[in-house]
Amino acid sequence: GGAGGGGKTDQGALKRLVEDIYKFDVTAGFREYCEGTAEWADVVAFLDADDRAGWELLEAMLSEPKRTRRSRASPFSEPGG
Repeated sequence: GGAGGGGKTDQGALKRLVEDIYKFDVTAGFREYCEGTAEWADVVAFLDADDRAGWELLEAMLSEPKRTRRSRASPFSEPGG
């Protein structure tokens, strides 16, 4: 399983969804994708709490300033890689 195929969404599929398909638009586009995917139902409910504060935090974490991201290829990179 990858994204949309049932089962767990692997790291590569998650990276592709957030970075390539939704261009780090976590609070709208990626959230809508997750909302329509049964395996993400609990995550969506959790991140929706407090007026979707969890989605805003997640988006802020993934959209950190470019000057700090230059040292990493992706927020989904393995530590040390």
